[in-house]
Amino acid sequence: MALFEIYKRIGKSGRHDGNILILKDKISILALIFPPLWLIINRNFFLIPIYFLAIFFIIFLSNKAGQGIIIFSIIVCHFFFAIQANILREWILKFKNYQLDSIIRAENKMSAYNIYNQDNKIKSSESMQSPNPSKNNKNDDETILNIF
Repeated sequence: MALFEIYKRIGKSGRHDGNILILKDKISILALIFPPLWLIINRNFFLIPIYFLAIFFIIFLSNKAGQGIIIFSIIVCHFFFAIQANILREWILKFKNYQLDSIIRAENKMSAYNIYNQDNKIKSSESMQSPNPSKNNKNDDETILNIF
């Protein structure tokens, strides 16, 4: 079973406009192997210079501390990008007016979509139900008056 994040797009009126996005929550292998390519594919062009500055900084530190640290530092840097890929993706989606709605455990995207629809139908049917009638019959007039 995998975790899927469901994002809803918020329209200009501040309400959900019907668009949803279902993404699998996982460590990005591409971000682990070659982060600049992952940044280009996900259109995070402004983070590419930050990546190269980090690599430049690691090379600068390796000249001061010794050459043995450079490979270990680059691997740690790539692992950091792979772990942070989901957070970067969520951050970019916020700029596109997507909001995290729910996280669902499912076998695949289709079953995650079905579970999401079932949950939404239950939530909408609960919100459409009338409030529970009061147990005291003496307060019925007050309840009717509170409606108006």
